[in-house]
Amino acid sequence: MCTHSRRGGLSFLFGLLLLSPLRADPMVDDPGRFAVDIPQPVERTTQEVNSGFGKGTMHLVSHDGANSTAYILGYNDYPAGSIAKVDREKTYDDIIKGVVDTLKSVARSNVGHKLGDVAGREYIAVNEADKFVARVRCYLVGDRLYQIMYLGPLDSENNKEALKFLDSLRLLR
Repeated sequence: MCTHSRRGGLSFLFGLLLLSPLRADPMVDDPGRFAVDIPQPVERTTQEVNSGFGKGTMHLVSHDGANSTAYILGYNDYPAGSIAKVDREKTYDDIIKGVVDTLKSVARSNVGHKLGDVAGREYIAVNEADKFVARVRCYLVGDRLYQIMYLGPLDSENNKEALKFLDSLRLLR
């Protein structure tokens, strides 16, 4: 057996994996001040939002994956000083309620979560009717709200891909 052709075949397969559009690449977003390992290709959207903090801008980076999965990272920029005086726990509760209501789901868990020295929340929202689950982490940092979300089939919120994505978020300062 020729080892050269076997190595060539392995190199070819490895090359295909590197070129695969579903692999997770470290993506550094300087304006968003974050890095995340998100499958490619990604879609980016930006839109104006109105909230209790005032008029802001919502930025989303997302990838629709296989098997009804989605990987989403969003950050909202609010007017300077608008978040400084809010009750953070109530604000997190309101954010979570808004997402849970939008997904027509129920919150199965809601716990504190740390991203480095940033205290935030992690929650799991389940929509039994449409058979999906969302595992979401959110963090208020300055006048910015970060949310990272994995969406997938029921009971997939603890799978390797979901946790790898969620755990990959790094804030750049």
